[in-house]
Amino acid sequence: NIYYTSYMLPACYSMMTLKLIHDPTAIKSIINTALQQQQKIIVFSNNIKMLYRLYVEYCSDALFICSEYNESYIQYVNDAQKEYMIENELLPCSILFATTCLDIGFNLNDKSIKHIVCDLDDVDQLKQCVGRRRIQGIDDTFNVDVQNQSKSALESSIRMWQQQIQHAWYLKTYGSWAYCSHYKYNRDHNDLIFIDVDDTGDLRLRVLDLKYQYYVHRIWMCQQIINSGKSYLLYLQDEFGCKISNEVRKAGMYQFRYEYLKSI
Repeated sequence: NIYYTSYMLPACYSMMTLKLIHDPTAIKSIINTALQQQQKIIVFSNNIKMLYRLYVEYCSDALFICSEYNESYIQYVNDAQKEYMIENELLPCSILFATTCLDIGFNLNDKSIKHIVCDLDDVDQLKQCVGRRRIQGIDDTFNVDVQNQSKSALESSIRMWQQQIQHAWYLKTYGSWAYCSHYKYNRDHNDLIFIDVDDTGDLRLRVLDLKYQYYVHRIWMCQQIINSGKSYLLYLQDEFGCKISNEVRKAGMYQFRYEYLKSI
């Protein structure tokens, strides 16, 4: 006899300004702008090599965070600063370089964080990462820079994921005997399928369903963006309900090319 009311508090990002990055080298330009304005910045990416290179360059006033299971990079995480950040929900330095490992579950109630860079191609991850920076009120404005996704890039991703799940889809649809007959010896290097033992002790092929559904969802999401008929920027504006900027974030590439050509 316990009664309860179900309700949802939707996130409000009306005070956020969204911009697109058309060139990954622009990330350094965004960082430098934030530092010049004495503002804090978070950079999220799944490209851990790029994050670490940036961290080395700005390490005097930066924190690097990755999954605790990443044996190659976990040694570069400053545990003391990380614990301070989690306990106080404040960024103890000017820059946070972080992968999308949300297992540490941190929230940042820090109004001095005015820039968030998301070098990501997953709208769901994008929402999770932006949500790490908790909004303190209607006057708590900040900028989010997101890697652009063109229609051709989205279509290319769809084709790639469809190819990745092709074997698993066939197995789920037609079963093990049909799968073995159809693919014969062409079954190597498929990380979505594994061999299991059923209740009778016989071997059978099974699909890693969680991973399979992840790719299915990514395909659906990309198709939703394409079907909307909107640019990626306008699609994200509708998702977040925020302001957008038409400023093009691609400063740095031409200077980089010029310096490189001059060096050779």
